[in-house]
Amino acid sequence: MSDEKKGHGDDEAIMWVASDRTYGNFYVATIHIGPDTSIPLETELGRRYALHIVRVASYALYDAALLCQFRAAGLEDEATAAWICNMREARPEPDNAATAPLLFTPMISMKGRAVVRVDLGDQSLGVYPAEVAMTHAMQVLEAVAVAELDCAYYTALTTGETPLEEGAAVATVSGLSAFRDTTSHTGRILELLRSASAPPTVVDRLAEGHYTNWESEIGVDLPLLCRHLAAVGRDDLVQRLKNEYGE
Repeated sequence: MSDEKKGHGDDEAIMWVASDRTYGNFYVATIHIGPDTSIPLETELGRRYALHIVRVASYALYDAALLCQFRAAGLEDEATAAWICNMREARPEPDNAATAPLLFTPMISMKGRAVVRVDLGDQSLGVYPAEVAMTHAMQVLEAVAVAELDCAYYTALTTGETPLEEGAAVATVSGLSAFRDTTSHTGRILELLRSASAPPTVVDRLAEGHYTNWESEIGVDLPLLCRHLAAVGRDDLVQRLKNEYGE
């Protein structure tokens, strides 16, 4: 989920979503997991993937709400657990095939928060807040839509009155992302922080949502984040963030 993992080591995979060029000058939404693993999602599969994640995240949020409600009513933990288990059993079978080889599992953390565990085969990719899983689903839907637009743009560039050569057209389509706001900025900032070995507390606090509410389309409180980085002596990261995302 390009995105906001909490409390894990720097060696863990980072997930992000993009519209990537593939065979026959076709563009497709693609999940990237670290430098070596990519999962292409053509239009219908991308929609199924996103819907499944929203459903999983909703299950986690619902279970956490049930836990809070039952505790507020004074119900014993054993009875509360039984209620939640019964509710889970009554739900439709999850569409795990939509996200294979990734597996998303709704959970409640020890602190009673809604979280989603992500696994790739027998490798754990981490545990995310349910809200971050929702953001990931939105990023996938966005990438599905953008892939269709990228296909049309590439075709227009290569078939117009003054068509571009293939390499120039590919570079032009790719370069458009620098001029387009996306829901993936938070993930890119996290990727930047990890790649530059930012202090773990900064990454964790960003993952926990302490730096949200700065321009919703970017989703990070950049001035607060920069102040925190400056306080731990990372002026280099402050400058890189300001250069990329503005003051």
